[in-house]
Amino acid sequence: MKKIAMLHSFVDEMPNLFKRLKDNGYSVSTISLSKEDLILRTKRKEYDAFLLDLSEVPVEEVKQYQHFPEITGHIPVILITSSVDHSLLQALDGILISGCLIPPFSDEQLCSTIELACHNHNILKTSVYDMKNTLLEKERSYAMLLSNLPGMAYRCDNDREWTMRFVSEGCYKLTGYGSEALVHNRDTSFNELITPENRERLWHKWQEVLSRKETFQDEYTITTAAGEKKWVWEQGKGVYDVNGKVIAIEGLITDLTEQKNVEEALRESESRYRSLFENNHSAMLVIDPDTGNIVDANPAAVSFYGWTREELKSKNIKEINTLSPSEVKEEMDLATKAQRTHFSFKHLLADGSVRDVEVFSGPIYMNGKMLLYSIINDITERNRMEQELRLNQFCIDHSAVGIFRIEEPDGRIVSVNDHACQSLGYSREELCSMTVLDIDPTFTIETWLEHRKNVRHLKSGTIETIHCKKDGTEFPVEVTVNYMEYEGKLFSLSFARDITKRKVAEKALKESEEFFRTTLYSIGDGVITTDTNGCLRQMNPVAEKLTGWTETEARGKQLEEIFNIVNEDTRKQVEIPVRRVLREGRVVGLANHTLLISKDHREIPIADSGSPIVNEKGEIIGVVLVFRDQTEERAAQKALMESESRFRQLVENAPEAIFVQTNGCFAYVNPAALRLFGVDSASQLIGQPVMERFHPDFRDIVRERIHLLNDMRENVPNIEEIYLRLDGTPFNVEVSAVPINYDDLNGSLVFFRDITERKQVERALIRAKMVSDEANRSKTEFLANTSHELKTPLNSIIGFSELMLAGELGNISEQQKKYIGTILESGYLLLNIINRILDISSINYGRMGLSYTKFDLCNAIQDTCAMMQAAANRKSIELIVDIDPQINEINADIIKFKEIVYNLVENSIKFTLYGGIVIITATQNESHVKISVADNGIGIAKENIERIFDPFYQVDSSTTRRYSGTGLGLALINQFVKMHGGTIWVESEPGKGSTFTFTIPLDYGEQQIRMLQVSEH
Repeated sequence: MKKIAMLHSFVDEMPNLFKRLKDNGYSVSTISLSKEDLILRTKRKEYDAFLLDLSEVPVEEVKQYQHFPEITGHIPVILITSSVDHSLLQALDGILISGCLIPPFSDEQLCSTIELACHNHNILKTSVYDMKNTLLEKERSYAMLLSNLPGMAYRCDNDREWTMRFVSEGCYKLTGYGSEALVHNRDTSFNELITPENRERLWHKWQEVLSRKETFQDEYTITTAAGEKKWVWEQGKGVYDVNGKVIAIEGLITDLTEQKNVEEALRESESRYRSLFENNHSAMLVIDPDTGNIVDANPAAVSFYGWTREELKSKNIKEINTLSPSEVKEEMDLATKAQRTHFSFKHLLADGSVRDVEVFSGPIYMNGKMLLYSIINDITERNRMEQELRLNQFCIDHSAVGIFRIEEPDGRIVSVNDHACQSLGYSREELCSMTVLDIDPTFTIETWLEHRKNVRHLKSGTIETIHCKKDGTEFPVEVTVNYMEYEGKLFSLSFARDITKRKVAEKALKESEEFFRTTLYSIGDGVITTDTNGCLRQMNPVAEKLTGWTETEARGKQLEEIFNIVNEDTRKQVEIPVRRVLREGRVVGLANHTLLISKDHREIPIADSGSPIVNEKGEIIGVVLVFRDQTEERAAQKALMESESRFRQLVENAPEAIFVQTNGCFAYVNPAALRLFGVDSASQLIGQPVMERFHPDFRDIVRERIHLLNDMRENVPNIEEIYLRLDGTPFNVEVSAVPINYDDLNGSLVFFRDITERKQVERALIRAKMVSDEANRSKTEFLANTSHELKTPLNSIIGFSELMLAGELGNISEQQKKYIGTILESGYLLLNIINRILDISSINYGRMGLSYTKFDLCNAIQDTCAMMQAAANRKSIELIVDIDPQINEINADIIKFKEIVYNLVENSIKFTLYGGIVIITATQNESHVKISVADNGIGIAKENIERIFDPFYQVDSSTTRRYSGTGLGLALINQFVKMHGGTIWVESEPGKGSTFTFTIPLDYGEQQIRMLQVSEH
């Protein structure tokens, strides 16, 4: 028996139906839809069917029961109604109707409808169960799919707030809001997340897309719950009812922020690449590796090859590379696969010349295609310099001095040249395992460290010490030390010269000098020597006694102050012979009747002569003045003649070589002279012309001296000459002569001695100095060449460091960025030092170029100060520029002018304390401009000002100095100012600041290049 449920109200309205059901065997119950356990009872299947009679009941009464649709899902509902229309169906929307009866109907129709409704409901319920399970599985799949979508799936209303009806789990990751916060605009609407500038545009675009029933796509920005701005991409479509009306919008919104950032980074990277490509000083080509065609070329490549950009882009690399086409293709394949990045080729230029080039090449992706970039550096000059460097290395290894590179502070020997090995008897490997203390027995570790400290303070130094050979023998050496820093380590270069021969020569020279001084002090005449300026160098005791001056008092003074002579008759000042000798280059004697006025005002009659002192080249290097007091001479002249016989005996036995000449012939020769001339007896020389015994180079001088002695009766100064022995062999002599009367003939008494050995020592010393000068020149060339060689790898270090920091070579960590930044900063610092060393080397080589151009001085100074503003700001230093408005254009080298101002301002900022002030002023007069840079910094001590412009000089050169620098900046700008025909000076007081001022002409040449010869310091 089936159980039929009917509403209470319906039973009251239709009692006849209640009875008919019972009569047909159905159990009938009356229920109320408002009963709370109704749903539970229907789920328990307490009823088989539900009879709903609406023939006499308003439809609105059913609609008020919210649980009714759920009930109809568990039991079949049979509808009794007088008619079925649209309003009824709309009222019953959501209620499942299993059967329908329209009065009047028979009992048979009633029962069959109930049975059929129950049967169909059971079938439908089974299908619905299966469909529900399928639907649940699909819902789980869709939920999983939606949760894994890269963004937020949504369904929303087409209103101004875009009211969300559904959002996927990706909502929180995208917006920072949970899905419940957006659905029905609980916490905020999606429209409020859209940035204001995009809201109106997106609304109108959606309406246009919906009106055309198309798919919507757009990119715009939103603001997340955390206030972060994100780029999003949205794609969606409208949902339409049967009438084409929009009932909802469905779509997907994904996060585009990372892609946008990548795109922006890519644009910046492409911009940097294009800037690097266009502005790179190295020639750069982009090549298609498949064909070898040149895709692009930068301006440096145009300048290097000599073809226009279009001409280069029309060429194949095989037309430039001198390798065969197959070899070029093979090298390009290696570069494409990144198996090789560095190549050396010979490239053809437009003018037909071939240059050695160094090529750095690798793959690069441009516009979706893999290409090759090539950075080309002209290494023709470098190859030549490397060849020269190898030659220099050969010269260093075969140098006559031992060269050691020593690591500080332990004195470990790092490298040596061949000469060092040969002189000490060790192999190179043995020496490189030793320290300086192993080869120099004069040092202990304490004295070594103290010596190195002193040398580092002076930057270089030369000492004489002892080296010990492997066999234990010792020999004297002269060691010159220079310091250098390499790869963060401090090294010294030591040049050790064996001075054994020099020591022997010095000993001989010292003995010779002692002999000369002894002779000088033993001579009865006053003897004074001077330099080429006429300043006194030496004087013997006789000269001290006659002049009243001591040698110590007179040394370095002008001879006129010491040797005051007047004419005995006229009392007029007489020119001293020294000036005539320097002017005329010959021996000069005093006229008779000359008085010497001593320091204590004594008047002494004298006779004197001056003679030039010449070196081996015949150059005058000084004057010797010989004079004597004639007071006694005049009184003793007669007695002297009477003692001639005694004099002859004295001369015969004198150890000094003496001869007498009259009429240009030998009249007398003492035994000592015979021995020097290599003759057995005087008869071999007496009567023979003395000129035959003089070297041809001196015969003119000898004739003049004989004329002065014989004819003028004047004294002649001592002189060095070359005599010839009887067998023709020459020997050096030092000669002094005085006029005499011999056998009633005017002649001269000549004293001479052999100085051949002394001359040999002097020549040895000169040769040693020339070798030393050549070594210093080689050192300068070596430093210059080395500095040029350092620039090429350094430019690569700087360039690739910048690329790495820019992310061009891949992502790097923050710590790596920090380290690479340090490399880049150090690279620029080292590049600045190398450039300054190169400038100093150019100056030392003797020529420096200026390129004159007219420019606005005010703009040049303002530009330079603008570059220094950041450095000043870091120390809160105020930069003040005060330029005379009357100054317009000047004609000078603008680059060197800016470098002068830049260096001076940089120094002022460096040495000015926090919160200081730096003032730059510029004024002009008729022909010059004057620029001053003043500060209130630490100032410069007076004793340092004179050397402030010397190369490598630093006021504080200690290893712990507060301010860094190379000591080259002021030396360079000093030279730059001089090259412009200007001057530079400094005024400073410690603790109060410094003012550097320089002047240069307004117009020192019209668009010219002036070459200035700069002397070495």
